[in-house]
Amino acid sequence: MKLTLNQKKAHDIERHIALTAGAGSGKTAVLVNRYIEILIKKNLRVGQVVAITFTEKAATELRQRIFHEIENRISDGRDVDKLIEIKGNMI
Repeated sequence: MKLTLNQKKAHDIERHIALTAGAGSGKTAVLVNRYIEILIKKNLRVGQVVAITFTEKAATELRQRIFHEIENRISDGRDVDKLIEIKGNMI
């Protein structure tokens, strides 16, 4: 997948971002990836990273998708020890 300049910026975990875009543009996917990468690369706990959404429905979807992505990465054998710890802190 080829990313636009703005998409590349959104994936840079060294930056703080406010993410706005239309429905179906991949906002949640970007936030899921950023959240997990920040936890892993910065060695942080779940309670130390914040992702803010405008609705409880969006927050629930974000949390579910983070949880699923963690499970997928564990199944793939990526960052297993850290992800198991993160997953345990989400429950």
